[in-house]
Amino acid sequence: MIGNRFKLTVVMPLFLLSFPALASIGIEIKADRECYALYEHIHITLKIRNNSGNRLSFGEMSEGRRRGNLHFIIQDGRGNRIQQRKDPSELISNLVLKAGATKEITFPLNNFFNLARESTYTVHAQIGHDRLSHAYRTSGVRVEVREPHPVWRQNFGLPTEDEDNEIKHRTASIRRLRHGRKEIYCFQIEDENYVYVVNRIGRHISGANPQGLVDGNGNTHVLLRIKSRIFRYQLYNYKGDFLRERYYTFANESRPALRRDGKTGAVSVVGGRRAEQGQDYVLPGDTKDGVRPPSAPLLEPL
Repeated sequence: MIGNRFKLTVVMPLFLLSFPALASIGIEIKADRECYALYEHIHITLKIRNNSGNRLSFGEMSEGRRRGNLHFIIQDGRGNRIQQRKDPSELISNLVLKAGATKEITFPLNNFFNLARESTYTVHAQIGHDRLSHAYRTSGVRVEVREPHPVWRQNFGLPTEDEDNEIKHRTASIRRLRHGRKEIYCFQIEDENYVYVVNRIGRHISGANPQGLVDGNGNTHVLLRIKSRIFRYQLYNYKGDFLRERYYTFANESRPALRRDGKTGAVSVVGGRRAEQGQDYVLPGDTKDGVRPPSAPLLEPL
């Protein structure tokens, strides 16, 4: 009996998806990337379209439960089902769709499922409502999770005002993620229990190794070459919060580099000069009608 119920909820939605005109709810999902670093947020965009001809309230309670429900069915590369750790139906708890309306919701899938293992995952979303006789399921989206290779790392102690407390430690690292011909550098802060941040910082350029230094206050300074003459500098605190970003370039063939003061522990950029936006580089929002200075490289988003 249990097997028959499960078959009805799975096979029927797939049948309905083959005939869109019959579907009372249209549902689609897409990922923002094909490959992710281990522990990086996997951002999924969920698109829901109300084709029922009626107003649908998904969060309204009926007999102590939500009127709408949202499920994700995720399998790893071996076909194992990934169990959820939090109910994704909270994403639609306040959702009200008028007849014909469409809503997009973007969220980190890691908030609801433990995807902290290298694998290729197949993700389906399924939505239902107690006013409708069927649930509706998307086609599968494949996302690959890989562990990047560390190219720099440094352990550091967390600052504390109490000199009697035990000093806790964390590790900052720069890691290279490879996917096909693409190679991306990621910045990471972790301890033995938790990964606090995984942030993409730039594409790999042959012969240009990134540089990292932790200052005396537990802040991590990162400098890497992102164009032939442009360097990106970033600053993070010990929690992994992004604090600052600047761009540098060569000055009389002197290139920028990070240096730590041996007495104060302060870290600064020495050599080169601050790059000028619009002259030494341009960002996507700077271009006017697609025209930019011929000598200024465009810094594309990662």
